Amino acid sequence: MNFRTFAYEDALFCYTIRKRAFTELFDLELTRAEISACVDAYALYDYVRMLKAGEFFIVEEDGSPFGFFTLEHRTRKKAEIPMLYLDLDRLGQGIGRECMLWLQNWITTNWPDITQLLVETVTPLANGGFYEAMGFTAAGHTTCHFSGHAIKAARFTKEI
Repeated sequence: MNFRTFAYEDALFCYTIRKRAFTELFDLELTRAEISACVDAYALYDYVRMLKAGEFFIVEEDGSPFGFFTLEHRTRKKAEIPMLYLDLDRLGQGIGRECMLWLQNWITTNWPDITQLLVETVTPLANGGFYEAMGFTAAGHTTCHFSGHAIKAARFTKEI
């Protein structure tokens, strides 16, 4: 497994893998309208734009991508993981754990002032257990806005 910085040609991969997660995995937690809003919230150029907002990493094996995640500085001491997506066929293999450990090491090395990591998810039933297993603590609820839809989300935090 290799981690590298997002390249422009990765935009279609990121769009496709995120869309598949919403349409095939998150359909038990979200309505059809919410799924459409979440998928439609990011066009191909939005993934390129995200590179300018923070850090954007691709997870690959033998040159083939199978996951991605983004990281943004929120305050001097807080960072957020806005997105973490893996190919659905690779779930349950410990890859998410490896990604999270790699990311925490990256933060320690590159952003040493960060002491807290934040993640918000509109699909806490699908994702909450993973974040808790990685040492995150439930920290209440918030609202995410996608394509004009306000969708309830769970917030998780972790001291690092």
